[in-house]
Amino acid sequence: MSEACKWKSRFDIGRVGVVGVVGVVGVRRVAVRSAVLCFASGIVTTQALAVPVQDYDFDWATIGAVGNGGLDRGPFTGNYGRGAVDYRYRISKLETTTAQWMEYVNTFSTQGDEYASFGAPLFWGAQADPTYNGPGRRWRLRSVADAERLPVAGLTWRESAQYVNWLHNGKQSGFDSLVTGAYDSTTWGGNVRDGFTDEERRLPGAKFWIPTMDEWMKAVYYDQNKNGAGDGGWWIYPDGSDTALISGFPDEGGETSGGIDTTGFPEEWNIPLGAYEDVVTPWGLWDASGGAMEYLEDFSTLGTLNVARRNMGSWAGDQGYWFIDQAGGFGSTPPDDWYPYTGFRIVSAIPSPGTNVIVYSLLLGSICRRRRLG
Repeated sequence: MSEACKWKSRFDIGRVGVVGVVGVVGVRRVAVRSAVLCFASGIVTTQALAVPVQDYDFDWATIGAVGNGGLDRGPFTGNYGRGAVDYRYRISKLETTTAQWMEYVNTFSTQGDEYASFGAPLFWGAQADPTYNGPGRRWRLRSVADAERLPVAGLTWRESAQYVNWLHNGKQSGFDSLVTGAYDSTTWGGNVRDGFTDEERRLPGAKFWIPTMDEWMKAVYYDQNKNGAGDGGWWIYPDGSDTALISGFPDEGGETSGGIDTTGFPEEWNIPLGAYEDVVTPWGLWDASGGAMEYLEDFSTLGTLNVARRNMGSWAGDQGYWFIDQAGGFGSTPPDDWYPYTGFRIVSAIPSPGTNVIVYSLLLGSICRRRRLG
């Protein structure tokens, strides 16, 4: 088995600093684990692949407005100009859910006792199955409402990237399906002091990936019709407004789980994704505020060194949610370190149209040209 697939206990804990625009946060450290489609109406640039891209059970939003301008307003200057994307792509409307992560974890955690702690997050809607006698560990849903839709948080960036590799490779059960595909884990190494050697970007041909900062910002804050039909612009907050969301439970008039403060087990983590039904980004994404803070593909740098992967959005119970929810804020976490409140959502290439669609499009273009010539 390769070193990339050997997993250590989640209880080898130390301390590390996390640096971003939002400040310095102390976290526990755990050693762990274009195509161009031509239509009669013009040319559309899209992140499409010639090979099939599965939908799986994700609810996708397709992000268009190709060639939009970057962020041009807001309280911070650090993100000005970011968010411009010159291709179409898909992004999941929900963060990765408990059901989706549990399918993944159970695929590998049951393959041996040494994998019993494989991919186990801090917050999610699953628990160890007491009826399972090994090998390893099997997980089942907790006895709470909509457990399958609870957010998943408490992961490393590298764990998230291996999940994306698993999706890219068709959810195979072999550990080699985690090594490469979207991200090349054989490049992973280094540390905060000397910089990380991890390949910065996804591999060419990736079917699924962790969103870049530009992709995430556009899907959350950019509105292609903000100033009228086809006249786009940027909002400050992720619900298509310039006003901070209201903290609170969804059945009590709240708009985000960010800022909720409960005692005992944090009940804000028992709010299912999508529960704030009417609080969506201009592209229809839920829980860009609250739920889990979300990993991005981009590195933060210290001089010439890559020292941490960025993340954006607030998390359930985040007392500073109103601040970090703004379009100009972000945080960072080293890729091999575990931050207790961070999860992720998925970006996908847009599936290429079937042969019949391509033939029909070409035929339609030919007919249109003949009519114009006639």
